[in-house]
Amino acid sequence: MEVTLNDFDDNHTSVSCLSNWFESVGSGNCTKPALLLHGVTGSGKTTLVKLLLQKYTNIHPVFCSTLDFARINGIRTGVELPWGVHDYFNGTCSKKVVLIWDNIDLSTTFNKKLFSAPMVVPVLCVIDGISFRQWKSYTSNHVLITRPSVKQTVDYIRRSTNSNTNQMSKLTSVVQENNCDIRGFRVQLN
Repeated sequence: MEVTLNDFDDNHTSVSCLSNWFESVGSGNCTKPALLLHGVTGSGKTTLVKLLLQKYTNIHPVFCSTLDFARINGIRTGVELPWGVHDYFNGTCSKKVVLIWDNIDLSTTFNKKLFSAPMVVPVLCVIDGISFRQWKSYTSNHVLITRPSVKQTVDYIRRSTNSNTNQMSKLTSVVQENNCDIRGFRVQLN
């Protein structure tokens, strides 16, 4: 079973903030073009971004992990276009562009220049909670994603593995051992 936005009930306020940001980007009325999405490892930050990108189809994500800083900065400031020839043929060019950097805390290239003006293209950075303190001074727009509760995690795993109620206590103990980290649970399960 795939994860859905309903699986983020524990973070409904954060999901709402992130959805509002995507809506403002899609409508062209984004007043805060830099957003820092942070939380502990395994809280579902990247999964949440992917789910919202499926929902907001008028947004074209440009993932920064394969680009060099000069290209990213050119796109961010409007000097370069993120489009290629194939994008023109696919009709992608009418979509609003968002630069997305997942695990920006692993980057040695980035610094405050990524968040400085001019910023023609909005930037969404996903960062681990541990590194958040050193990055939060670059933008006032940040959203926290927390790990789901034990009940929420057990319910998701029960639905995705078709487990019955007899296995609930075992599922609960394994989820607690992994501190509600889905990746940790899957590793232990395999």
